[in-house]
Amino acid sequence: MQIKHDNNTTEHNIYITEEPTIFVGYSNDWGDNGIGLTKVITSKVNDDFDITSISTYFRFPKLNLSRDKMSMLKDSKGIRKVLDKNKADLLVVSQKYLSSLISFDYKTSLSSVGRLREALHNSNNVEEDIKEKLIEICKDMDPSDNIVIRNDLGYYSNSVTQTLTSGVQDLISSIRLNEHRGYGSYAGHVLEDNIEQWENIVNSSKPIIEDKVLNNIASTDSVIIDNEIYCSIVKMLKGTSEDRTMAMSTMSNCNINESKGYLALLFFHFYDTFKANSSWNHVAFKSLKDQFKYYIIDYGYHNESRYSEFINRLAKKDALTVEIVNHITHLMFDNVLKSAFGPSGSSVFRLKNVDVDIISECKDKVVDPYTTLISAPTYALPF
Repeated sequence: MQIKHDNNTTEHNIYITEEPTIFVGYSNDWGDNGIGLTKVITSKVNDDFDITSISTYFRFPKLNLSRDKMSMLKDSKGIRKVLDKNKADLLVVSQKYLSSLISFDYKTSLSSVGRLREALHNSNNVEEDIKEKLIEICKDMDPSDNIVIRNDLGYYSNSVTQTLTSGVQDLISSIRLNEHRGYGSYAGHVLEDNIEQWENIVNSSKPIIEDKVLNNIASTDSVIIDNEIYCSIVKMLKGTSEDRTMAMSTMSNCNINESKGYLALLFFHFYDTFKANSSWNHVAFKSLKDQFKYYIIDYGYHNESRYSEFINRLAKKDALTVEIVNHITHLMFDNVLKSAFGPSGSSVFRLKNVDVDIISECKDKVVDPYTTLISAPTYALPF
């Protein structure tokens, strides 16, 4: 059941429709459907999933699974794709697919039939015709059933409460769940036509894994990008179109988990280069892009915030290493401090960054033993 209100109705500025609704969660950003993915994935499996117990998998639509990696998985682990999900040991989904099942509405709130019944029982100022209609609708419903209160105004419209009677305002305010009484976020719910697909996934007894995790598992025996390979990739990215394609292929087919620091650095520096290459839309690289677009920070090249944000994002993903810290610290010094305040090329003065360091909270998140930052040549990681 949904309760809607808008500016176009004339009698009480409220109307009621009955339709099935599955509430997924709240987001501060429209279309942030990762909350749906979290609901499906975390209750089933995680990145430590034991693939050795699996012999078959079923893939839902809209996945980014590298054909080469799936072939490697079949050869090394004996795991094959099946077309009937009931015959599969493992189900593979993607955030893109789950996103297509969900709709996000601005300024939407959640409640339940039980809360509405209680509010109607205690209310003395809700208009009688609305009250009677709500009581009739709730009569045969379960108290735990969801109610979505959806505002039909746009983002820049005036407050919806200006169009409602005080009785309706009080009713809506009283039944909202306490943690979401405001109108400041987006509520995600499964679209009516997609409820069956959603329930087939959520209620499945089979383990469910995200496509990028399966790609990572398939790459465990692949080459690990180290300092030397990173430098070779950078050199290729600065070469011909064929060189750039080779570099992106090397990235797509590496051991992703063991190379994530260098991969993050490559996306941080070479986003525009990748995007201009035809490999940008190849399935193998799209899978990599889905994971590492998180590190694309395409702003503030002469502002400290860009470099701080990159360090923080690496730390959150356990990908922060001493070498990358050294590189980004020296880069920040040159592009921000030295660029803004340093002497010019003709000056007799020289500015060195021997005292630039990161805060202790970030040092604690460095995955390898943290040592004092070193001046060049550590800075010489190319970009």
